Order: sequence, then C-alpha cells, then structure tokens
Amino acid sequence: MILAILRLKNPGPNPLSGWKRIVISVYYHRARAHVFRAFFILFIFGNTVLTNELFIWWELPISTKKIHLDSNFPKTAVVLGGFGTYHVHSDWYRLNDAPERLLSGMEGLVHQRFDRVLLSGGNSNIFDKRFFDAQLAKNYLCRFKIDTSKVIADNRSRNTCENALFTKQILDSLSIREPVLLITSAAHMRRSIACFDKYQVKIVPYPVQHIGNLERNYSITSYFIPNVLAMEKMQNLLHEWVGFIAYKLAGKID
Repeated sequence: MILAILRLKNPGPNPLSGWKRIVISVYYHRARAHVFRAFFILFIFGNTVLTNELFIWWELPISTKKIHLDSNFPKTAVVLGGFGTYHVHSDWYRLNDAPERLLSGMEGLVHQRFDRVLLSGGNSNIFDKRFFDAQLAKNYLCRFKIDTSKVIADNRSRNTCENALFTKQILDSLSIREPVLLITSAAHMRRSIACFDKYQVKIVPYPVQHIGNLERNYSITSYFIPNVLAMEKMQNLLHEWVGFIAYKLAGKID
C-alpha cells in the first residue's frame, strides 16, 4: 500500500516523452484536421438547401408551353438518351431516373405534335456493345402500341457531343432546316445547347426532369443536417459541371 502511494507521488519517467510525444501529437492534429474536413464536405455536399438552390440556378426553367396542350411546336423532336437501362438477365428494358425525356417524346407522338422523333443514344459501354439505348427505347414504345414509324433511332451517339454531331447528319440527310425541339433533362440542357450550337443545329430547348424545387419548402433540418439524397443530386450536378468544363477545354463547345 505504501509502495503504491509512493509510485503515485513519483510515477517515474513519462513513457510518452521525447519523440514519441511529438509523433503522437502530429498524428492527432492531422487526424483532427481530416475529421474536420470530412464533416465540412459532408455538410456542404449533403446540404439540402444548398443543393436545391444550385440546381435552381443551373437548370433551365420549365417551359410554359406543354406538349399535350399546345400544338405550336417544331415538327421534329430530338430526345437525348440516358432514359433507360436494359437488364440482360431478365431481358427487360426499364426506364431509369430520367424517364421524362422519353415520356415527353412519347407524349408528342400520342397527341400527334411531331412528324418525327429522333431518339439519340447509342452504347457507351466499353466492353458490351450488343445493346443500344435508342433502339431499346423504340422497342419500349411498341409496348404501348405507339406508331414507331415516326421514330428514328440514332444508335451511334455515345455522349452529348456525338448526340449533336449525328443529329446534324440525320437532319441534313432528311433535308430538315427548320429548328427542332431538343428534349433532355434540365440539368443537362446547358451542355446540350452548347454542343448543338457547335454543330449549327437550330433548336428550341424543352427541358424536363427538373430537380430544383422552386417551392423552396425547406424544413429546419434541411439547413443543418446532411442528407444522402442531396449528396446524390450534388453528384449529378458535379457531373454536369465537370462535363461542361471538359468540353470547353477540349474545344467541343464554344
């Protein structure tokens, strides 16, 4: 007992003295800095309010004219791909998170607004080149007994730049000189317009699939608590920004 008390009063040399204490201190401060950065990134990229406001700023506004109500539209519609996924094992084509692209073209066919609809989307897969988005989407429309004789499938396009390039070639082959209705997601529209302008294709933008909520019905938690859905949306927005900048640097857009 007496020996234990003496050891407490005189514990001896500090086992963390010297260089060990320095190393632990450095690692501690670095770890704390990494944790702070992680929380900062989580708060910024998972912030519902910030994500929504950025989408409202970036996206083109909703068209005041509606396809099912207004007949004053270009007679040719160009629908950019990325609206569906083919599942090999189930042999089934399903619409993904951007169905409004295809549904808007489908709507124009049902209401006889368009003389033709050009579905532009091939296969960007590196290894499997068996399936093409545009052709699969055209087959999908047949399920609803839609007359697909007015549907043209561009299976060569692998990206937005090629969407514009091959659309230009198809329009020239059909001697179409008037503007076409360009249908794609609102967040994707800026890059699409830049590409089509590059190839001198006259367009009337018709943005769909808006993510930004103009109602701005935020809750208190929206300002402070990170949200997984907000992070997913921010990823899509960053994809558009990086794509736009990359096209700019590569000279694919002006």
